[in-house]
Amino acid sequence: MLDISIIRDNPEKFDKALLSRGAEAMSQQILTLDEARRGAVSQAQELQTKRNETSKQIGQAKAAKDEDLAKKLMDDVARMNEQLQRADEWEREATGVEAKASLRRAGAWVCQLVEQFADNEAVRATEPYRFLARLLREHAHALGEGAPHGPGLL
Repeated sequence: MLDISIIRDNPEKFDKALLSRGAEAMSQQILTLDEARRGAVSQAQELQTKRNETSKQIGQAKAAKDEDLAKKLMDDVARMNEQLQRADEWEREATGVEAKASLRRAGAWVCQLVEQFADNEAVRATEPYRFLARLLREHAHALGEGAPHGPGLL
């Protein structure tokens, strides 16, 4: 699977490299899914912060013997917990099968293309090949995996 930050930083270059080898452009699809996931994470974090602040207010209300306010705040926290569960489910969907499949498919194309042309000096000199080879090398390094080997490969 590819590191999403590489696609975020170079979507046009990523698509150009795939298109030049007959693969479909897929950065927009991947980035849309990534943006949805990041939005869900951000929303969940904001909600957690608000829930934590409200929980502190419950303690203050109970210390002040204001049971009506404490009950209202506890109801608010219960609603926030339900919203957090929904946000968590949505995040899992956004990072689920479709997103992972897109990243795996893109990673497989990169690996296949780099290996396919590793022995072709003319192809290795092209910018799309160098971009894909660097992408594969960075991805393998980020995962702590060895990169494919071959004459002139990486």
